[in-house]
Amino acid sequence: FFYETYPESGRTSRLITGRAIDHLEANPRGKNFLFLHYIDTHEPWSDPSYSENCFADPIRTIDPFLEYSTLKTGSGDTKAEPIFNREAIEVLDRRLALRVQEVDLHLQSLFGYLTAKGLEDRTAVILTSDHGPAYPGGKKPLLTDSRVRVPLLIKHPHFKEQRKSCMINQGLDLGPTIAKIGGANMRTSAGRVVAPFGEFEGREHVISESVFLDKYKVAVRNTEHTFHLHCKYDIATNNIQLDSVLATHLFQNTPFEALDCQSEQGKRVSQQMMAIIRRHLDEHALAFRSFC
Repeated sequence: FFYETYPESGRTSRLITGRAIDHLEANPRGKNFLFLHYIDTHEPWSDPSYSENCFADPIRTIDPFLEYSTLKTGSGDTKAEPIFNREAIEVLDRRLALRVQEVDLHLQSLFGYLTAKGLEDRTAVILTSDHGPAYPGGKKPLLTDSRVRVPLLIKHPHFKEQRKSCMINQGLDLGPTIAKIGGANMRTSAGRVVAPFGEFEGREHVISESVFLDKYKVAVRNTEHTFHLHCKYDIATNNIQLDSVLATHLFQNTPFEALDCQSEQGKRVSQQMMAIIRRHLDEHALAFRSFC
């Protein structure tokens, strides 16, 4: 893994795949672990590829970052949550599809190399992402399912065509799982090795968090409901002010529909979710302060 700033480094999907192959060529008989960070498939990004330029919109500016900014019609709760109109979202979706196609092309090159070198039957490959695409558009919650529910695809010689449907926290569970696949153990009090590499079959609930400037946003999900809380955050003291609530949202998962937090059912579920959030922050307060 090469740590670089983007876009100054000029990092592209082609470059990342090329470096991976260079490393494997340099160490063909040893044990290799590669962490490949491909460029995000959502806007904005710099240096469009040849195929992206060929299939992109005919009218566009020279600076992709400036062009992305011109598509915004405003900001949600923070500047990190831009609002787009329907026409702009359609443009972004087309560009996202092109970018995913570009990443697929270079992943195909990497898999082709593994096959050609006879490494495919003794190589585990994990494909995931940091977050999914979402256009919250104003006062909708940031941590929606479309943003936090990301793919976790594992290609392993001993496990083929298996699909698991369970709740995991990649931030906690992915590290121990990777270690287990590599024949090692990762000491952690919260992480679990997911099935079929371990016996862990899923969590009762999962928590997603976001801290940006003066706002803390958290979502708690279980099999039945999803609860979103937005509250104030004091960056000077690293203090999450749970009593300074800015917004709450409650959803029933199946069938998906919004619930009134002030209804009898809504109050009961919201109180349960708030208890989970308070317990989570109490248990991880020191780690949170270190992170901030």
